[in-house]
Amino acid sequence: MDVISLLKSKNRCLEKFIEISIQFFNETQTGDFSQLDRFESQRSATLKAFDLLQRKVHESTDALKEIRNNATLAIALQQEMAIKARLIQKILELDEKIILALNVEKSRVQIDLNSSHKNKETVMKFKSTWMPESGEGIDEKL
Repeated sequence: MDVISLLKSKNRCLEKFIEISIQFFNETQTGDFSQLDRFESQRSATLKAFDLLQRKVHESTDALKEIRNNATLAIALQQEMAIKARLIQKILELDEKIILALNVEKSRVQIDLNSSHKNKETVMKFKSTWMPESGEGIDEKL
């Protein structure tokens, strides 16, 4: 596989990464965070494929020398690198949005947990003072 084909494959991995991120971000906008595990595993698998392709590019050092000597290949390399830069920028922007959505959800869950904890404390206080005053504990002892 030539270096340009490898770079194109790497860019397809980045595009897939973006698709996965967009899908999850859209789900978060409806309040659905249930697919977080799927999102993480899909992104992880895509990154593994990207890393494999990256290693293959590094193994193709002879081909990189050929690119330096061939203007057409050099232009193709520059084009693929420019595409890669745009894709990475898009990934960074999406990740910022996803992190913000996750932080908002985290804050909402923390508020719910705090409220639940306060409600539980209130119920426990009411229950502990109510039973002795009502005499209900006496019936249980008889």
